[in-house]
Amino acid sequence: MLSVIMFCLKDVGEIMEWSTCVDSLNLFSYEQALAYSEKRPENFREFYYDGDCFDYRMNEQADNSFHEVVKLNDDFVMLFSQGNSPSGTQYQTVTDGDWIHIQVRLRGTGHEEFQNGTKYDTPDHSCIILRHPENMIIKRTTNPEENWKVACLYMRPSAIQNFCGVPTSSIPKKFSWIADNGEWGTRLEKITLPFQAALVVNELFKCSFQSAARRSFMRAKSIELFSITANSLFETNERPTSSVKLTSHNLNQISLVHDIIRAELETPSTLEDLARRVGLSRTKLVTGFLSVYGQPLQSYWRDLRLIRAFELLTAHELTVTEVALEIGYDDLSSLSRAFVKKFGILPKDCRQLNNS
Repeated sequence: MLSVIMFCLKDVGEIMEWSTCVDSLNLFSYEQALAYSEKRPENFREFYYDGDCFDYRMNEQADNSFHEVVKLNDDFVMLFSQGNSPSGTQYQTVTDGDWIHIQVRLRGTGHEEFQNGTKYDTPDHSCIILRHPENMIIKRTTNPEENWKVACLYMRPSAIQNFCGVPTSSIPKKFSWIADNGEWGTRLEKITLPFQAALVVNELFKCSFQSAARRSFMRAKSIELFSITANSLFETNERPTSSVKLTSHNLNQISLVHDIIRAELETPSTLEDLARRVGLSRTKLVTGFLSVYGQPLQSYWRDLRLIRAFELLTAHELTVTEVALEIGYDDLSSLSRAFVKKFGILPKDCRQLNNS
């Protein structure tokens, strides 16, 4: 059984010592959902009437959010949530062995810290794959006044083969820690968010199925999400070693460009402009970005804009023209061509599909 320890502190001024995170909260019951959220959900549904899968909504002034938890078997859990809430801190751990956590974050930023001192940021449009040792406590901090949208897979290493159907022998040796039951300690890999993963996460939130059909849908999407992120991770092992020489200052400059393009999706900029803003040569920026993120800067930026367009078309009452302006396309035909090439459908068909 996958048991999770979770506390949610709404008052960031409250101090909680690592050692006080001791009570186990099972996330698959109404009572524990109440304990986790610290408020009574406005709407709580148990989809299968077995206590294993449910969602709940918080619609108070300070916390307007949606959460769904799906236990697909004893060793594999998926949860996804979105909304807005004040900043806070959660302390979480898992007992009875190591576990793998795949986090796909479309919106919202935060910071996480392991009890052993390992720290990392969780920016928007990010994908992080971690291995947590048994009983390791993780402190999660969310930033205030930000909307968030995230999906997480929690699984035992053995579930990679037993649930996802991936033979351990097919996993690159460098990443054998994902599926091996031995002692590996803390492991962390950050990968460029695959656009296919973003599409899967959006489909989770839009699923209208109930009962057995919903469980089947969630099972399929959880395996699809794992397959996409694992494939992207394994591809980094096959990527040729870059000959680009990058100093720590160069890496900071390239990271700043990455932040700029995520923050300014609607503002077209040339490579020359971006390079000048961070003090790099155009050539250094192009080769360095490819080396760090595994994708050409311009195609990475285009994918971010198209993913955002897909989100807006499926989740908001905006016209295709409004969406085009929102992401910096002043030519609808250019957007349509890029959209069809990426997703296989026209933007207007995406709207019709959403309305149906």
